Amino acid sequence: MPSIEVIDSKEFVADVTEEVKPTPSPDIKEVESPKERAIELKNKGNTLFKDGKYEEAITFFTQAIELNQTDAAFFHNRSFCYFKLGKFAETVDDATHAIDLKKTYVKAYFRRALGRAELDNLS
Repeated sequence: MPSIEVIDSKEFVADVTEEVKPTPSPDIKEVESPKERAIELKNKGNTLFKDGKYEEAITFFTQAIELNQTDAAFFHNRSFCYFKLGKFAETVDDATHAIDLKKTYVKAYFRRALGRAELDNLS
């Protein structure tokens, strides 16, 4: 008949309750700051924009804006998507917001002018 080994319960509990620290995987990135994550989202939006997927790109630019409302490029890029979709009031709004953040943003002035011109053509 097999023998049964008696274990000291204090020793067993100590082994089970020891803190286990996970080993970092080289495949997993460090936790990003909100600004870094926003740039990553903007880059995904840019890729979608280049593929003509403007609605999807807007989603990524919007998420970037939610993480960092101080980057004028995020608003300008979303403004360009709205322009491509014929949403000219939104184009003007986002371009204006980009200008408010960066007074020297020439592309945003241009985008706002194009949006305003289209709104005038519609009235």
